[in-house]
Amino acid sequence: MAKDAFWFKHDSNARNDQKVMAMRSVYKAEGYGWYWMLVETMRDANAFRLQCDGKYWAYTIAEILGTTHEIAAKFVEDCIKEFELFESDGAFFWSNRLHRDMEEKEAKSLKAKESADKRWKGGQRDDTNVMRTHSEGNAIAMLKEEKRREKNTTSLPPSEDDVPEIFDQGKTENKLQGKPDNGFETFWKAYNKSQAKPKAEKLWNNLSKADREKIMQHVPLYVQAQPDKQFRKNPDTYLRNRSWEDEIIPRMNNPPEGKMAVFYVPGMNHTGKIPANEWPEFFRTNPAVQFKGYE
Repeated sequence: MAKDAFWFKHDSNARNDQKVMAMRSVYKAEGYGWYWMLVETMRDANAFRLQCDGKYWAYTIAEILGTTHEIAAKFVEDCIKEFELFESDGAFFWSNRLHRDMEEKEAKSLKAKESADKRWKGGQRDDTNVMRTHSEGNAIAMLKEEKRREKNTTSLPPSEDDVPEIFDQGKTENKLQGKPDNGFETFWKAYNKSQAKPKAEKLWNNLSKADREKIMQHVPLYVQAQPDKQFRKNPDTYLRNRSWEDEIIPRMNNPPEGKMAVFYVPGMNHTGKIPANEWPEFFRTNPAVQFKGYE
């Protein structure tokens, strides 16, 4: 398994689950593959869920499954309503089993880390002959799992000299609060979306100095390209997915007639096409996709 792959539990006898067998009786082995493709995609998605509303959501699912958007929409609907493999609130759908497994994993990871911290900070270590315990090693490994694979950057980012007010604001706040200035508050102020701050800070603390510098060059451009906060990724998602290495494509008006817009779905290794005149609306409802050009 690649180092940047995320873990989730997959029982070896999942194919014999009653609900899965009901789905397989209709969609055969292909449906079984589709099901796990969606679960894997949920594992990588924010809040472990996928969108199922709007005009174009089925197109994205179709790219994941390698089928048409009509078949993709019907498969998801059947998995929710007929086979009860997924739950949905009308806007998103998810797997309750995956949610339970990830909550259990997170609880174990935190417990292991807390135990390791107590042993090392409580004076129990022997400086002359000491080895870290297996549980602490697991905790560190789980934290490293959060890092994502690198992507090429094509945008020219601004420097600190170009936007000094953004960079200075967080530094000043750190000094006033007596915190070590590792740049997180600077990032938090510049990103300007108050969601999951503890998670974001934890991810930030695990980044290298070089990555933090790249982030602070990228964030002003990203915020400018996504001025509406509801379409901006949550800060922890931005850091976890190494989004500062994504190309920034501004919203486009007046697309060319008779052309197809080519787009890429980050983290899924899927490329799709839609009519160019539908691109602005598609991008509005699916802000995470990347525009690759017209053809």
